[in-house]
Amino acid sequence: MQELAEGANAVTGDAHVEMTIASDAGPNQAEIDAVTAFMEAATPAAVLALLAEINRLRTAEGDAMTYKAGMENVAQQRDQIKAERDQLFGNSEQLKAENDRLRSGFADALVQKDQLKVEVESFKAANAELSEINVARRNHLSNAKKAAGIGPMDDLVGAIEAMRKDAGRLNFLDESAMALKKSLDR
Repeated sequence: MQELAEGANAVTGDAHVEMTIASDAGPNQAEIDAVTAFMEAATPAAVLALLAEINRLRTAEGDAMTYKAGMENVAQQRDQIKAERDQLFGNSEQLKAENDRLRSGFADALVQKDQLKVEVESFKAANAELSEINVARRNHLSNAKKAAGIGPMDDLVGAIEAMRKDAGRLNFLDESAMALKKSLDR
């Protein structure tokens, strides 16, 4: 249709077209007037203008469809980002709760550390006291042996047993103090 309209529009001279309108019912002036008005309006230039408008609308429709598809894609991306944000927000709430729990545990650990320091000091004091008692007992035993005239070899087995017991108590206290110190240093 476009080629025909372009060909007809290229005619530069006068063109005269006659047309006969026939009808089984006979000539009807209203029909003749309608066809005549149409033929006068349907010039090649008018047809080309209508075809150009159709092409423009098709292009606009294609652009609108492309725009719509783009907007749908943007909407999908927006929804995905919102879902990810909501998930991250949920994770942050869990992390906040975990942080609060850890802070509370840390505070408890500090209290326990202070309690253990007091216990270590108590063990150190007890160890010092036992050491003093042990020195006093050794001095007393030595003085008693001298007074009784017992020589070093006479009471060797008893002295070894007493020393073994004292060493066991001292080792226990030293190990307890070291274990407490290590737990406090952590």
